[in-house]
Amino acid sequence: MSGFDLNKRFKLKIRSKLIIAFIALSLIPVLIVGLTGIISNTWALREIAMKNLEDALSDTQNELDLFYTSVEGNISFLLSSFTFDNFIKALDSRDSTIIETAISDLIPDIMSFTRNEKLFYQIKFISSEGVEMFGLVDQDSVYAFLRQEDLNNTSTRFYLYIAENIPANSASFLPVELMSTDRESLIPAISCIYHVSKPGFFGVLVLQIYAEKFFSIVENKDDDIPGVKKMITNKEGYYLYHSDKKTNWNQLSASKQTLNLRNDFGEKTALNILSVSDETIYESGNSIIAQTRVFTSGYGIDNDYTLILSILKREIFKSVNIGILVFGGLLLIFLILSLIFALMATKHFINPINNLIKKASIISEGDYDTTVETGTHDEIQELASQFNIMAESLKQREDEINRHKESLEITVLERTRDLASEKNKLQTIFNFAPIGFILYDLNFKILSASAAIEAISGLKPDDINGKNYFEVFKWNNKLRNDTIRKVQDLGQTVTDYTAYTTADGIRKYHEHILIP
Repeated sequence: MSGFDLNKRFKLKIRSKLIIAFIALSLIPVLIVGLTGIISNTWALREIAMKNLEDALSDTQNELDLFYTSVEGNISFLLSSFTFDNFIKALDSRDSTIIETAISDLIPDIMSFTRNEKLFYQIKFISSEGVEMFGLVDQDSVYAFLRQEDLNNTSTRFYLYIAENIPANSASFLPVELMSTDRESLIPAISCIYHVSKPGFFGVLVLQIYAEKFFSIVENKDDDIPGVKKMITNKEGYYLYHSDKKTNWNQLSASKQTLNLRNDFGEKTALNILSVSDETIYESGNSIIAQTRVFTSGYGIDNDYTLILSILKREIFKSVNIGILVFGGLLLIFLILSLIFALMATKHFINPINNLIKKASIISEGDYDTTVETGTHDEIQELASQFNIMAESLKQREDEINRHKESLEITVLERTRDLASEKNKLQTIFNFAPIGFILYDLNFKILSASAAIEAISGLKPDDINGKNYFEVFKWNNKLRNDTIRKVQDLGQTVTDYTAYTTADGIRKYHEHILIP
């Protein structure tokens, strides 16, 4: 099978081929280096982004754990106080006067606890019967104890249920929404439910923590990761928090149809996020996602929440995209410069060739005095020198041919004069001979005739010159063809007779002797 011939497929001139080759050789190394750099940079940025997200997620989780532990530690410190022990003993006595006195003694410690930790919207204690024993609430940055009539004296089973399902003297954290004291707005909060356990005693201490304190922990990280989004979702994929769309938990139910994972990431990615229980990081579509579980679960209520850190790949690769644009611009400039230099370089190469072609065309027309000068001092100059040598050789050959031609023309003229002289002599002999002579060529065309022909046939020599011998003397076709074959093909001398009748009615005969 014959190879692929580019010259047949792309009928380009030498200059076009040289320009393409020059640009290709100039740009290919740049493309290889540039693309290698872009690919390696993209890979490195991806690895760095995933590592940063992983570290940010781990740091955030650690900060949250530290936050939970700090709250639990402060609660433990409060519960270990002398006044709180007296409060528990008072509750065991079931004497309202003793209980009120114990609460009054506990108030300074509670107030001191709230001043040290500016976290709480509300604090209350619930007995094992589900009755709220005391409570205080933040009112314009001042904590005030609730009046007895403002406390819930009915059985509060929700907090008891949670406390009964967690270890003694430990806490569980839940996102909640609380009605404000004026009952005109909802307050987003994290409910810290602490299982208070003493020998022979069970109660629940509930601390409602401002949600923004929790948000500040989530938002206080990842300053070195521009474009990162932070979300908290429940197990159905509805946002409890979104750094771009929502910064509190007010009216969560009203925004479920628009603020959820499925709308932002699609059904497949949302299901993947919700199905993962451990801390993990992965790519999904046009985003890189890191996620982990937050709060606590395992006691029979809807309390599965996921902290998600997400960043769009275009944010990660923004510098790469800018680099690609810069590289593309530089490549275009380099292409233009390469084209300019290629045109300049090929001009010095092609112009001598075009000059050589032009001079060769003049030489081909017979002007052998034309010389080719390129002044390039390279192979083209050597080729031009060979053309000059060839032109000189052709000129010498043509001069020699012309000399031979002139000599031949003189010889031909001399021979022609000799032949004409001999012909005249022969014609004179013919004219005085008593018999008729006719000279014809191979096609039996009459070239000349003697004067006796007129006396014999009545035909003037000048009238029959140039005519066919057989037509002049009226030979029949059969006899003519046989005679022609004998004379031309066999070279035989033929003698024959033709009859004719004169004007007087006398029949006469001509004897013909054809000598080849």
